[in-house]
Amino acid sequence: MQHLRATKAVEDYKHQLSLKMELEKFRAFAANESRNVALKGVLEFAQMALRTTILANGFAATAILSSMKSSSPEDHRVNFMTLGIAAGVAGFGVALGFFATVMAYLNQWIFWKSQIETNGSATPGQRWERSAALISVILSMFTFLLTVFLTAISFQKPQ
Repeated sequence: MQHLRATKAVEDYKHQLSLKMELEKFRAFAANESRNVALKGVLEFAQMALRTTILANGFAATAILSSMKSSSPEDHRVNFMTLGIAAGVAGFGVALGFFATVMAYLNQWIFWKSQIETNGSATPGQRWERSAALISVILSMFTFLLTVFLTAISFQKPQ
């Protein structure tokens, strides 16, 4: 009789431990899932910003090249040297946007690798890839503004 009570007490204890373990596993899963959702949102926003820098500079270069094609060399209202420099600056902005994209993906890959190695306890930290991507995005947007400025001054008013 006493043996049955002890067996029942052990079974109850095992059941309670099992419930606690399931609850802890659920809490860890929920915390990890919310962190993953937040990280996915940040990644999607970063991808959108990187694509925007590439597209903006690419569209600027395309517009400049098409305006160069439609203008004749005898047209004295257009300064082709400045317009060519503007096209080169826009192309450089596209290259910077592409470089920023590569650095951002490299940074995320290293972060995910460290997450796997540390079993999910790694912190993002500040890495050189992240800094290079941010600087490239800022420079790419600056090149877009410089392209707009150079394009504006390349079209002179007729005299």
